[in-house]
Amino acid sequence: MHGNCTRFVRELRYEEVIEIERLCRSRNRDIRDRAMVIIIKLSSQTIPVPEITEQLKRVRSYVLR
Repeated sequence: MHGNCTRFVRELRYEEVIEIERLCRSRNRDIRDRAMVIIIKLSSQTIPVPEITEQLKRVRSYVLR
């Protein structure tokens, strides 16, 4: 993986959106941040990985995982 490689995600079903929104409120930072990565990537497909890492204060490998 190099630079800002493109990641493709499928559209979420309604039930999945509800569950991810719930997970975004988790007290567990790992769960919350992973849910936020999904929401961020789906809300705007053009957000580069470095910007997501900066927003979440996480390393690149974490965001890509």
